[in-house]
Amino acid sequence: MIKSALRLERLRRSVARARSHEREAGFTLVEMLVVIAIIGLVVGLVGPRVLNYLSESKVKAAKIQIESFSAALDLYYLDKTLMLFGDAKSFVSGIVKELNAVAAGS
Repeated sequence: MIKSALRLERLRRSVARARSHEREAGFTLVEMLVVIAIIGLVVGLVGPRVLNYLSESKVKAAKIQIESFSAALDLYYLDKTLMLFGDAKSFVSGIVKELNAVAAGS
């Protein structure tokens, strides 16, 4: 009888341990909802700023590319006109002659 009582007590303890492990094995629904709410708040507060920074960086990159293209065009036209007029003095005097002609025509 003592053996059966000991066995019964061991069985009760093992069942109690199993139940306590079952309770600790996962998260409750409330805990999961709290975590999801916190993640939602963080994304809601930080998300627009990140998107704003990304769009600003794209705009800045586009401006830099346009300025680079503009500088390249300026250099191209400068090279072409210097090849037509010879050197810088001829280039400047050619522009002055054209401006005088335009001023005399109007």
